Amino acid sequence: MQEHEPPQADNLVPEDDNVFHPQIQVPNLQFPGPQLRLNMIEDQTLLRDPFSGSSKEDETEFWRRLETYLENKESDNNDKLRLAKAMLILTARGWLKNLQEECRGSFSHHQLAFAEKFI
Repeated sequence: MQEHEPPQADNLVPEDDNVFHPQIQVPNLQFPGPQLRLNMIEDQTLLRDPFSGSSKEDETEFWRRLETYLENKESDNNDKLRLAKAMLILTARGWLKNLQEECRGSFSHHQLAFAEKFI
């Protein structure tokens, strides 16, 4: 009678002749914690508050901080547009929703429309 060998797998380690146990693989849990935290603090310093469109806000300062942040992050046009839209809340968000489609499609058009409306 022929002996039947158990199936072989990469993660199974023989403990004795008849029992196989999974080999324990320790995951790499090293996260870039301090650097990630430093980046988040830097982000909050450069771009602190969203823009709501109220008369109490400094529109020019908001846009200057937004551009400084985007320049620092070396963002492409799609990222610039996405973040600029995300930073508009309340009244400014309503203005954005009513903005014509051609002004919403690129960062430079969005920038001009923002300046015409708020600055």
